[in-house]
Amino acid sequence: MSNFIPNQGSNLIPVNKAGEMIARYRENKETILASDYKNTDVLAFSETFNADDVKLLLSQLDCVGFRVRYGMDDKLWIHAILVGVDSKGNDIVIQNPGFGLKDDGGYVVEDALRCPPDCQTISL
Repeated sequence: MSNFIPNQGSNLIPVNKAGEMIARYRENKETILASDYKNTDVLAFSETFNADDVKLLLSQLDCVGFRVRYGMDDKLWIHAILVGVDSKGNDIVIQNPGFGLKDDGGYVVEDALRCPPDCQTISL
């Protein structure tokens, strides 16, 4: 088991990567529990996000909350993707987050600590 250290590392991913994951999830949504997926880690028990990245997401101008979208990575694992939402219900993405990151399309929050494989003591 890995030990999750709060606020270490970033959960930010470029918007274009999130778009690819969301499209892959939508394409595979109806077959997720088909026999090919039953004995894999396609569905997580949980995902743990870095608090600093969630705060950054929520600190954007006119951000009133976040939307949870679902995406699928190239291993066909399902992931939650957090996207800021403005007061009109539109998606907003993080621009110039720092940390040496530079992607003109912006960023959203996704790259979480996923269980499995990195499971902590389960309290709920």
